Amino acid sequence: MPAAGICADSAGTEVVMTLEPGIPDPRCLIVSPAQHLRLVNHTGGTIDVTLGRLGSSLQSDAEVVFDAPFGDYLLPGVHAVWVDPCCGGEIWLRGG
Repeated sequence: MPAAGICADSAGTEVVMTLEPGIPDPRCLIVSPAQHLRLVNHTGGTIDVTLGRLGSSLQSDAEVVFDAPFGDYLLPGVHAVWVDPCCGGEIWLRGG
């Protein structure tokens, strides 16, 4: 189960997580294997983000799209979006 406690359901082929200072929005997303991720950096600084085998460096107010469907690189379960220096969210991949 995710540490965030409450996860947002997501619709469509692309899900969006906005990285804010101290906390992502939403903190947790429930996704399907066919969806993919867009990350938006609103932290005010440059960050490095990683999810599974995918990663990127983002300047402030930039965004990145991980075009690969979640099911191509993640197993079902809860996965952390790692953000350096701080504060990523969780992706809960359901199904498989």
